[in-house]
Amino acid sequence: MLKDFILPAQKFVFIAPEYNGSFPGILKVFLDAIPPEMNRGKKSALIGVSSGRAGNLRGMDHLTGILNYLGMHVHPNKLPISSVLSLMDAEGNFRDEITKTVLEKHAIDTVSY
Repeated sequence: MLKDFILPAQKFVFIAPEYNGSFPGILKVFLDAIPPEMNRGKKSALIGVSSGRAGNLRGMDHLTGILNYLGMHVHPNKLPISSVLSLMDAEGNFRDEITKTVLEKHAIDTVSY
């Protein structure tokens, strides 16, 4: 799996839900399982989601510190999405046009990063 998906990738998008004021531990376990030299110099973008007001800003800060320590470049424009459950329909699609527009802009910005 590492050779097929992680090693050839040059850019990553981390969508980090808020969990206990940060990001889920399973994401940290995932990052710990990858040899640091596999990700050194690669680029990443962060999207934080929460059911609260801050869009997991603190979790994105924590994750930024870890990714920088691993030698990855983190896109400076981190996207917090707050009250995520109220923005989605029953199938998990965003029904809020502003959120869709912001996500599309973030995707375009990070592709050129």
